[in-house]
Parts: sequence; C-alpha cells; structure tokens
Amino acid sequence: MNAILPPRLAPTTPIDTAALSGLRSAMWDLHEPVLPAQTVLYLYETRWDYVDQGAIAPDEAALLRRLVDEIGNGVFLD
Repeated sequence: MNAILPPRLAPTTPIDTAALSGLRSAMWDLHEPVLPAQTVLYLYETRWDYVDQGAIAPDEAALLRRLVDEIGNGVFLD
C-alpha cells in the first residue's frame, strides 16, 4: 500500500493515496498522489459521507486507525 511508514506518524509524514480506494472516491478535486498525514486524516473526517466505506481494504482501515490514534489523538470527527 504505502511505502514503509515510520513507527509513529507525524503530521507531515507523506502518505501515498493511490492505494486508498475508499478515500480516493472522495478526492474528486485533488490530484496530488502524496499528501501529508494530517491532510489525509482531515479528508477522511470532512468527506466521510463521500468515502466509499465498502471499498476500504484492511490496509487502508489500519492506516485510518493509525491516523486517528497518532494524528487525531484518538478522536475521529465525522
């Protein structure tokens, strides 16, 4: 899915969005293939209603959990 991620995500950790099938469905206006972790979490939170939740693979779900835990301090604002 992504390049090897560090043990702990920082807000600026680059995330390759190409393999994030659920999120990609909500990125109609964004064309950057790599975004900072903080931006990826923001997109999940603000566009959750547009995320194809059925297309979220286990790797993407694991990344989302890490983003919420490590960037969002355990809080997902949908």
